[in-house]
Amino acid sequence: MDNMSKKVVKKVLAKTKVLKPIYAVGDIHGNFDALAEMLKKIPKGGKIVFLGDYVDRGPDSYKVVEMMMRLSKKPNVICLKGNHEQMMVNYAKGKGKQHFLFNGGIKTINSYKKAEVEVFPKKHIQWMESLPLYYETPKYIFVHAGIIYGKPLASQSESTLLWVRYSFIKNKSKSDKKVVFGHTIFSKPYVRHNKIGIDTGAGWGDRLTCVMLPEEKFIQV
Repeated sequence: MDNMSKKVVKKVLAKTKVLKPIYAVGDIHGNFDALAEMLKKIPKGGKIVFLGDYVDRGPDSYKVVEMMMRLSKKPNVICLKGNHEQMMVNYAKGKGKQHFLFNGGIKTINSYKKAEVEVFPKKHIQWMESLPLYYETPKYIFVHAGIIYGKPLASQSESTLLWVRYSFIKNKSKSDKKVVFGHTIFSKPYVRHNKIGIDTGAGWGDRLTCVMLPEEKFIQV
C-alpha cells in the first residue's frame, strides 16, 4: 500500500471510529444506596456526567458527597453543580438558612451529624463551590436545570443554569445540541427532540436514572 492509500485509510478509520459512550446521571439527593447500585450498573470505558443535586432530601448526603468528591478526581468523571449545592454553600456562609432547611437541608445536617463530622467540612463547601455549571460536547449540553435557547452558553446566568424550569422545558426550539438536564422531576425520562430530562425522583424515594448516549438507553435503580 502506497503512502497516499495509507492516508486515505487513516482518514476513513478516523471518521468511523466508535465514540465512547457518555453516561449522564440525574439528581441523587442523598440517596447513597441508589448511587452505589448505579455505579455497579454503568459499564466501564465511558465518560460519566453527574448533573448535580447530590445533597438534601435523602438520608445520606454526607456519604454521597464523600463519594462524589472521590469520583470527581477521575479523568472520565464530570460533576456539575446543582441548585441544592448552591443552597448548601449559601447556608454554610450564613445566607439563605430557611431556604436550605425548607428544601431538605435538615436531612443533610442530620446525615453529617450521624457521621460525627463538622457541619459542614470546609473541603466539602470548597468542592461544591468549584463545580462547573455545565459540560458541553459536539452533540450535547449537560446542565442541572436548563438553558435559555438562542443565548450563548457562556453568557447564561448561574440562576438560569441552576434554577430554570418550565420556560425551558416547554420550549420547542430546534438546536444543534440536545440538552440533558435534571432538576425537574418526571415519572419517567422526559425525551424530546431538543432535550432529555432524567430527574425521576430519587430524592423522594423513587428511581435514580442514567441515560447512555448517543443510544438514549436508560439505566434505573
